[in-house]
Amino acid sequence: MERKPWLWYLEKSDQLLLDIDDRKKRGRLLLVERRIERAALRIKRYVVAPSNTRGNHHVAIELEESLDKVMRAAWRLRLGADIFHEAHNLKRISLGVDYPNLLIRRVAIKNWPEPDARCECRGKHGSHPSCYAGALYRGADTMDFFIDAKP
Repeated sequence: MERKPWLWYLEKSDQLLLDIDDRKKRGRLLLVERRIERAALRIKRYVVAPSNTRGNHHVAIELEESLDKVMRAAWRLRLGADIFHEAHNLKRISLGVDYPNLLIRRVAIKNWPEPDARCECRGKHGSHPSCYAGALYRGADTMDFFIDAKP
């Protein structure tokens, strides 16, 4: 069976890309959608797509205006995005990464622009020195940069 490539979606200044984890099936997505509908944001549209992990979702929001990186992070947190995903995004903002927030998926988000990059890596993305997209959009960033790596 042929493995699908990883699709990389980079959040632009007029977008919010949310990673919604609902492992306990307690209606997290419904809460997020309610918050989107009530938000003091000028939203053009939003799309919900199941993520690679069962029960979790990605939400792609197109805004009518541009927001800076910190304001987008604040809105993602307020809307209910995964706090660990956002902690990594805030760290990337502090490091000056051009696109601190991104979603990596195996299946395209319907009714959303094409992905910004693709890669053929195996497994989940952390630090893949040989991954073109990872090197370009994450640099030396790893999934465990909050863990103290003492010898």
